[in-house]
Amino acid sequence: MAVITNNAASGAQLAVRVDVLERVQGTGLVSHGAVKVEAEHGVARTDVSFWVGDREIFRSEVFLHQMTVSEWMENIQALVDGEFGPQQEINFGFESPELMLVARRSQPVLEGGLPFYELTVILDAGSFDAGGGIIGEGPAMFFTPTAEVLLRFSSDLLAEVNQALAA
Repeated sequence: MAVITNNAASGAQLAVRVDVLERVQGTGLVSHGAVKVEAEHGVARTDVSFWVGDREIFRSEVFLHQMTVSEWMENIQALVDGEFGPQQEINFGFESPELMLVARRSQPVLEGGLPFYELTVILDAGSFDAGGGIIGEGPAMFFTPTAEVLLRFSSDLLAEVNQALAA
């Protein structure tokens, strides 16, 4: 499971958990609610849940495309390494439209300061209400992780998807 938290104490702790359940079987287009994805290139069925303290406040099942997760990991590494120049924002690929991830790197105001990071995790409303389609908005959580935490979350997500696809 890939988990990211704000590391706050008990009731103020925010968390997103991505639990990769299994490989989606089949070839060609497979459907999940309002989404149709190409299964033969590696798609995993996942549960994404939002937590406040020890209470789950929201959960939805989504499809994650292996290519999207792999590119996300590469882009997170490049973001942390400062390879994006003036573009300091990356977005999760459109091949997995139900889960939106947006990572930003901001340069410090003071010279010699360390950059800081932001991660927004959004579940598209179409993942739990197929009638509305994929609309680019829905419940979200916002984090300000360290580079190490952002890399670990992204790496864990990729490892979980790859493990499910290898099974």
